[in-house]
Amino acid sequence: MTSLQQTISSGLDFLLEKQLPKGNFSCLVAEATSGLNEDMEHFDTGSRKGWVSIDNTNIFPATLTGLCLLQATDFPQTEKILQKIDRLLLKQQHAFGTWNHYLPESPVYSYLPHDVDDTACALDYLTKRGHVQPNNGNLFLANRNSDGRFFTWFTARKKWNASLKYWLVSMKELRHPLIANAFWKSTESSRYDIDGVVNNNVILWLGERPETAAAIQHIVEQVKDGKEAEFDLYYSNLHVIWYFLSKNIQAGIPSFEPLRIILIQRILATINPEGHVRNHPLETALALCSLLNLNASMDTFPASSMIRFLQQSQQADGSWKKRVVYMAGRKYIYGWGSEELVTSLVIEALSRSKKFFTLP
Repeated sequence: MTSLQQTISSGLDFLLEKQLPKGNFSCLVAEATSGLNEDMEHFDTGSRKGWVSIDNTNIFPATLTGLCLLQATDFPQTEKILQKIDRLLLKQQHAFGTWNHYLPESPVYSYLPHDVDDTACALDYLTKRGHVQPNNGNLFLANRNSDGRFFTWFTARKKWNASLKYWLVSMKELRHPLIANAFWKSTESSRYDIDGVVNNNVILWLGERPETAAAIQHIVEQVKDGKEAEFDLYYSNLHVIWYFLSKNIQAGIPSFEPLRIILIQRILATINPEGHVRNHPLETALALCSLLNLNASMDTFPASSMIRFLQQSQQADGSWKKRVVYMAGRKYIYGWGSEELVTSLVIEALSRSKKFFTLP
């Protein structure tokens, strides 16, 4: 076994040990009243007014982990982890193939609507795992605004909708209408949220077709104008955003093709000559994955140095340092992440690199 294979194997051992009985993973939640500074992004409150808690009822990190580990199926630990994620997502699948961000035992589950991002990513993962999924494209298409962009939440709105599926799914929150109403009033989330990365992930699932053309055009225009850091309430890390965008280009969605060179140039500008981004494994792994998705020329970025940085930054237990991966809000910020989630993304980057680079 090469040193790179050993690095990946140790990371998988860590994930296998940390995976919870239901198949999900613990997730840290950072809360801050005026944005997440560098300390809070690492779940260290420091001198900032903020809080860090542990959430064991979150589903989404398991979905992202599963998508990452699809690149590491040549290791025996991977299938054990993926089988538990399969069971988790299949059991938590709701009417017409939708998912919530949380397990039913979460205190927010009863009133939080099922959401489009969790659903699109879960469908993508399960389909790639060979689990036949319901044809729920019409449900996504019924959940658009008048401009043809996809709403973030499957929730009831004050407008007529001819889709019975839409109403049946969106009525979930009516079981606890007062609490649900309080949620919308007390957070920056809205029934009418339209988010760029969420739309991007729906397009990855539905593909390019007349019904997705408006959403695609909006994303492409925003990225060309350099506004992608602002077009999603739940993703603000540019490297996370670029990572998801690069998947649609890798998937061959034609209208995303003009973004290929733009994204490559923006990512390359963030890489330190020593082969890291912000001196952290999260952004470094994301940059490497994105550049591989974008089929960037190997002589344009220090790939070997990036791989070595990731290997050298692995912690003794096989993991990589925790960091916030996705967020909610711009005033009162919630940030989700963990060593498990960062480790999954690093494993994806290193596993994919094995195919292109020969390292000891």
